[in-house]
Amino acid sequence: LNGQTKKMLVSFSERTISHQDAKKSIARRAASFVEDGDSIFIDSGTTTFQMVPYLSECGGINVFTNNIKAVFAAYPIESIHLYSLPGTLNRKTNSLMGADTTKAIEKYNINKAFLASTGLTFESGVTNSEQMEYDIKRAVIEKSTKTYLLIDSTKFGKVSLITFASIGDFDAVITDKMPAQEYVDLLKENNVELIIADE
Repeated sequence: LNGQTKKMLVSFSERTISHQDAKKSIARRAASFVEDGDSIFIDSGTTTFQMVPYLSECGGINVFTNNIKAVFAAYPIESIHLYSLPGTLNRKTNSLMGADTTKAIEKYNINKAFLASTGLTFESGVTNSEQMEYDIKRAVIEKSTKTYLLIDSTKFGKVSLITFASIGDFDAVITDKMPAQEYVDLLKENNVELIIADE
């Protein structure tokens, strides 16, 4: 396997451990934008599911997710109305995916979506390594009033297999460190708010 392919095959557990502090701070900041009564989508990914413990103080929120880790994290929090989306389990990403997942998303009105990505570049936009998640992510972006992209600082300048969005599809990017100026400018040009987690 070449280096690029090896990167694509990194397991969920390995990705969770990588940059753990950064991911937790991003997740905590993302959760701060959730308000009582919101209907939110939590994407598959090793950063997004870590939002869930920080949602315990929110009242009456609806959480839609295909992220198995998010389902287990949300289970004990009684204030969360949890909607686990249907689909076939992908053990590599710990997510449910497929045509049924996409169809289910299209039924609901989501006012805030928190999505993950494995890379962001000028040339390729917002990318992901799992091609079966393309339709799910696109459906969520189309159905959501506001979209947040959660990526740690190592993802800037990296490209993965599938482009699922342009940066202009998002309202805000939440990350752990200030990216290079060229990315600051890119976000500004596309009217995308840049949020640094610990600031």
